[in-house]
Amino acid sequence: MPVFVEWIGKMLMTYVGAMALQALVGLGVGFATYKLAVKPAEAMVSSYLSSAGDVMVNYVGWLGIDQAITIVFSALVGRTAVGAAKAFLVKKG
Repeated sequence: MPVFVEWIGKMLMTYVGAMALQALVGLGVGFATYKLAVKPAEAMVSSYLSSAGDVMVNYVGWLGIDQAITIVFSALVGRTAVGAAKAFLVKKG
């Protein structure tokens, strides 16, 4: 078991390991922003659109406006989360 742990430690110190860690961090940020911000926002948009009436909801669904709203909001939340993580994790000077 200690040999396996040592091997994992050496792998994480390489370029491939750094890329793997970045991928895992990105996946974690993406998952967290989806669960904490995008999913509640989808519910809010759905509740606002449901009060618009059946005909309007059908048009919104047919045109894909609800998906577009979710994509734009997801991008904004992701950018904000990455910016906050950079400000917190990166030390200047």
